[in-house]
Order: sequence, then C-alpha cells, then structure tokens
Amino acid sequence: GGVTFTDASVAETSITGGSGNDVITGSDSVADAYGALIDTHSPVGRWTLGESSGAPADSTSNANAAILQNGASLGAAGPKTGVTAVSLDGSNDYVEIPDHSDYDLASGSISLWFKADDVSGTQTLVSRDSSGYDGGGHLTVWLQSDGDIKVRHQDDTGDVYIQSNNLDVQPGEWTHMVYSWGPGGVELIVDGVSEASSGTGRSLAGNDEPFTLGASQMSSGDGVANNLTQYFEGDMAEFAVLGDQLTAAEAAALHSADWLEGDVITGGAGDDAIDGGANGGNVAVY
Repeated sequence: GGVTFTDASVAETSITGGSGNDVITGSDSVADAYGALIDTHSPVGRWTLGESSGAPADSTSNANAAILQNGASLGAAGPKTGVTAVSLDGSNDYVEIPDHSDYDLASGSISLWFKADDVSGTQTLVSRDSSGYDGGGHLTVWLQSDGDIKVRHQDDTGDVYIQSNNLDVQPGEWTHMVYSWGPGGVELIVDGVSEASSGTGRSLAGNDEPFTLGASQMSSGDGVANNLTQYFEGDMAEFAVLGDQLTAAEAAALHSADWLEGDVITGGAGDDAIDGGANGGNVAVY
C-alpha cells in the first residue's frame, strides 16, 4: 500500500516510498546546515548577507545588524544553490558592522566567502582597523592583484604580515577565506588549505573599530569607518566572527559543508505525488 510522509523541517537522509501510491509533502523551510556547523565554533557574529532587502541581520544573540553603505545591494547569486550574496561596486560600496566588545577576542577566527569581479589592484576583503596602533588588535585582509591574499595584524607596537604564495584567486569564482589568531600564532586558510602562518601571537583585544567588508580602514579615524580605500568589486556572503581559533581541518569542513539540507525522495513502484511546499525547488526526486 501507499505511504504518507510529512516533513517536519528536519533533514532526512532519504525517504523511500512503498509499493503503492505515495504522497509526500515537504516542509516550507529547509535546514541551515552551514549555520549549524558555524554554531559549533562559538560565533559572536554571523551575517549571511542573504536577505532580499533591509539590513543584513546578525543571527547570533548579539543581534548586531550590519549596514549597507553607498549602494551595496543584496540578492546576488551566492556560492551555493539557494544562497544569495551582497554585491559591491569597487567604487565606494561596503558593508559596515558596528563595533561590539564581544569581537575583542584573544583568540578566534573570521570566515568569509567572496567572488571578485577582477583581481586588478589591491582590494579589501575585511578590515577592523584605523590609523596608527592605538590599543592594538587592528586587522585588515586584502586580495592582491596577483590573486594572493595578504593579512596585516597589529598589536600596540608592531605588525605581523602573512601572505599566500601563488594562490591565484580567479575572478568570477567563489573563494572561502578563514583567518585565525591566538597567543600561539596566526594562520590564513583558503578553500580549506593552510596558505600562510606565523608563530607570532595576535589578538583583537584593544580594538574598538567597526568591521568593514569591502573597504580598508587603515587610514580611518578612531572608532569610525571613514577615509576608506581599496574597495572590493564583486560579491560577498556568509561573514562570521568566531570565538574558536579554527584549524585547517575545521576550515576545510566549513568549505565543503552543505548549506541547505532539503529532502531526497525515492519513489516506490506505485504512482508518487510530491508536494515540495514553499521551497519545492529543494526537493530532489529520483
């Protein structure tokens, strides 16, 4: 006989119909598998940048919404099916995330997906910085014109620079970047592979600046995002600030993770009727 299945918004491994006529109804939502993995790494801020309008929300308990500046726009195609991103024009667009004391981490990581329209000139991926050393903890990450990624991380007296070698980031392709820091050193991990590191410890403690995505604050005043330079042209998605200092293996798991888990359904010998719900596009039928 037939079997009736109703999805309760929990990702099933598989659903197999019986020998009769099967009726299968999917839920109106899909599981945020990527977010579930992010949640295992003590996030203090996570912005999917996947809204269709409005201010990009912070899904953590801090609820520190981002600000789209100078025409930065939502709704671009994201790194995975069903995911969208923010677009930046390389002229003056950027995303600003107000400062929060929870970002002053002695050890931690930032994670970002980006797709550059081109790699001409130096473009900023992430910046929490200002002119001078101030209390330390200043950080800026760039995409270089040769396709490498470069990081500068300060304490209150000096700089640590690390840079990938022959990474060759390609325009039009999504790339996942993780930068991690702690007392024992810093590491740049790209698409799940460790590309550069230093044994000099760094932290974000003492840093009272906002985050900017797509613009450098190296010449900015204290506590504000102004005098910005080195704008990014392209799309960005899924920025997170994590309390865990990620290893390369943990970053690789983020890089390869499923983002949205829907329903995989195998019909039996009978006639199968499938209602995918509001997100029916996430139902795969074999």
